[in-house]
Amino acid sequence: MRARLARQPPTSVAIRAGRAVAERVTAGARWGDARTLAVFASLPGEVPTGPLIQAAWTSGRRVLLPRVIADGELAFHEHVQDGPLLSGAFGVAEPPATAPQASLSEADLVFVPGLAFDRLGGRLGRGAGYYDRALTEALAGGTRKRGAGEPATIGLAFALQIVDAIPMEPHDVHLDAVVTEAASFGDL
Repeated sequence: MRARLARQPPTSVAIRAGRAVAERVTAGARWGDARTLAVFASLPGEVPTGPLIQAAWTSGRRVLLPRVIADGELAFHEHVQDGPLLSGAFGVAEPPATAPQASLSEADLVFVPGLAFDRLGGRLGRGAGYYDRALTEALAGGTRKRGAGEPATIGLAFALQIVDAIPMEPHDVHLDAVVTEAASFGDL
């Protein structure tokens, strides 16, 4: 998958994919009720999340972005329009530590990056387990059936990142939906 992503088309194609993903997400039923979104600042080789973040701000929604605060641990902070972002761990843009912190469980929708996804919500991360740990904590153990008030989890991917099956370990969290520029799978 890393080799596939390395052959990714030019930036303009990725930007169009980011817009298409944002359009699919904002057309989904879950978007209508969502007030707080946890999003990630995309890296090269990931679907650009800028269009989704802008759509959230335009519609008056609160945006949370993660910060790496320790080995394997994420904290989520509010990110306001025109708010500063700093280069954090792995070169990922993060809000400053002084930005208001929020619990991931406050989010209505949690958008999750990954290396590969399947149509049933299986996700292969990049190997460090940051999101699996954060989601397990926010989702009462990461069970597939969510309790009332728990955030919905949505993977964002390029269509080329969809595979037939992702092997899942007991600690891995299944996502509620996966969205690409070409299709969406699951409960969006």
